[in-house]
Amino acid sequence: MQVVKSERDKLEDDFEQYQRDERDRRERDRQTRLYSAIVPVLIAVVSSAVAIRAVVAQ
Repeated sequence: MQVVKSERDKLEDDFEQYQRDERDRRERDRQTRLYSAIVPVLIAVVSSAVAIRAVVAQ
C-alpha cells in the first residue's frame, strides 16, 4: 500500500513539474514571438523616419 502511495505521489509531483516546465516554455515562446514582431516594426519606423527626413531636408 505504501509503495503504491509513494508511486502515486511521485507521479503527481512529476506531472506538476511537467506543467510548470510547459508553462515556462510557453512563456519563453510568447516572449520570442513578441520580440520577433517588434524588431521589424522598429526597423520600418526608423527607415520611414530617415526617408521623411531626407525628403524634408531637400
